[in-house]
Amino acid sequence: STTMSASSNIININEPIKPQLPLHLFVYGTLKFGQPNQHVLLGAGGEGGAVYVSGGRTLESYPLVISSSANIPFLLNRPGLGHRIFGHIVCVRTLAALSTLDEFEACPELYQRLSVPVEALPAPESDWAVKHAGCSLPVQQPGQTVFCQIYVYSGPDEKLLRLPHLADYRSDGDHGRPYLAEVDDVASPEQLEEHEKIDAACS
Repeated sequence: STTMSASSNIININEPIKPQLPLHLFVYGTLKFGQPNQHVLLGAGGEGGAVYVSGGRTLESYPLVISSSANIPFLLNRPGLGHRIFGHIVCVRTLAALSTLDEFEACPELYQRLSVPVEALPAPESDWAVKHAGCSLPVQQPGQTVFCQIYVYSGPDEKLLRLPHLADYRSDGDHGRPYLAEVDDVASPEQLEEHEKIDAACS
């Protein structure tokens, strides 16, 4: 089902639907270029199923926090709080690639996919435009607005809101909480609660 939020003008996709492809996806966490799960994105659906297009920054502010024993970044669906988020715009070309990314993000159990406006920024790598050539979506020029799908946390977020809010995630950032892939088994809000209990017991 698809509903429109009057306050934030965000399209909320409660259940992943078969979208029109190709589509733009905005990544802000471990799937960013140069971050620990870059290989997951580039391998999604086979070579060329998903390619980085440009830099980007959300037009609205959101809380971006790190939680769980695996130090996973979570974007909370609270527009107007936190910061405008820096990340990368990706062209998803195939349903196989999108399905792989949905499965990786445990969507819709742990994350929902929303459509949000993103300001295009220059690409960190000069060859991104060349790789984007087969996407059939226009290359966004810096400063233009593009609507992108984005993964946001789907569970209760009151506790997460109390955590420090980031604007530009890097696993090796000065937050001191590098992503730990070997213990990333969080696939639902309930499992995140268990991780938080473990964190509290160990602190």
